[in-house]
This record gives sequence, structure tokens and C-alpha cells, in this order.
Amino acid sequence: MRLRTATVPVAALALTLAGTATPALAHEADAHKVMRTALPSVAPAESGTGQNMTAVANLPYRTMTPNAAPNGSDIEFAKIGGREYALAGTLRQGLQIIDITDPENPVQTGHYGCPINQGDVQVFAQGARVLASYTADSRIDSSGAAGVWAASQCVTEAQALGFGVKGSDLGTFLVDITNPAAPTTVSFLREVTGSHNMTVHPSGDYLYNSNSDLLVRTPIGDGTFTSAQPHVTIFDIRVPD
Repeated sequence: MRLRTATVPVAALALTLAGTATPALAHEADAHKVMRTALPSVAPAESGTGQNMTAVANLPYRTMTPNAAPNGSDIEFAKIGGREYALAGTLRQGLQIIDITDPENPVQTGHYGCPINQGDVQVFAQGARVLASYTADSRIDSSGAAGVWAASQCVTEAQALGFGVKGSDLGTFLVDITNPAAPTTVSFLREVTGSHNMTVHPSGDYLYNSNSDLLVRTPIGDGTFTSAQPHVTIFDIRVPD
């Protein structure tokens, strides 16, 4: 098994990103409103232009949140069981697990049903186990669709494991993707100021969580501030469960 990350796939898979984002505050009440302007029924573009790059395929995301555009957020790549995968985070449509071993014929292998906002994904190994982190920088129930978050895979599985996830929570789900066709929840790392960007130490032992709340903080008279203090939280995940 070999894990790797990349910024741009040279000749792999083109994934849809509808709309143009303006700067937004992490875990703001409706930080990604501008990203939800396209309806899920809008078909992805089948061609494009670029310099020294050629689009070879485009696969629409599997949706789970009504009236939320199938917009992508972050993407990682991994080789698991001899096959190449793209692991694409989305805004409120869950983690898309796509087999790109044959780049011109990508196949959706799995889907982690988690309608959270941000979906920054990191992939890492612990022995023979392949795990991923999946982040929420807005309230877990921010999808606005009644019942979608409460009945979702990540929430129901985390609750069954005893993590007591609530709609008002923010944080990161750890997911076992050793079998890409059947991702399962491992644990939930609660972070009250949100999980936006995530980095896992190469050892797979520690997780560095950025709330991405790098704002100018203004005192409001009693020594407190109008925004959460920006910080990085370090989690010990040597026992990820």
C-alpha cells in the first residue's frame, strides 16, 4: 500500500466545481452561501482548455443534501489494494471515493455520507489500516435540510460508538477507508471553534487541526473578543478509535 498527496493531478480526473467563492470566515453561519448557487441538476462540463493539461474525464458527485450544489472542497489521492483512488471532499454532499486506476473511465467506488461543511480530507496509514479525516467548520446541522444531518452515516455511526454528536457540534470525523467501497466512522474529534484545514503527521500518530479563524480580534469591553482566537489544536490519534 502506498499513500501520497498531490496538489494537481497531471492526467487523472477533472471534478466539478460550480460557482466562484469569495473569501469567507471559517464556520461562519452561512460561509459558503455563494458556493450554493448552482443546482445539483446542472451537468458538469465535458471539456475545457488549459496549458500543458488535458481533461480526460468528469464525474458528477453523488448528492445527499437537497438544494445544495455539488461543489468540491479538497481532494487527496491514495493507492489502496493496488488501485488508485481520488478522495474528494465536498460542501454538504459527503466524501466521494472514486477509483481512478483507469483515468479515462473513473468509477465511484464508495461514498461517506456526511453532509458537513468544508470536507477537508487527509489520508494516512496506521499499519495495514487506511484512515481519513473529514472536517466540519460549521455546525454539523448547518445543511439546513431537516433530517439529513441527523440520519447521516457519520452522525449515526459516531453516536452508536458513544461519541454523542449533536447538531451544534463542530470538529473532525475519522473514517476507516481500508475498504474504499465501505467507509466507516472510527471516531469524532470535537473542536468548538471548528475544523477547517487538517494535517496528519507522517507517522499517523498526531493530527494538527486549524480552525482557520485568522481574524483581527476586536475587544468588546470586558476583555473578550468578537471572534474565536485562531489556533492549531494537536490531537493524539495513536489509538484512533
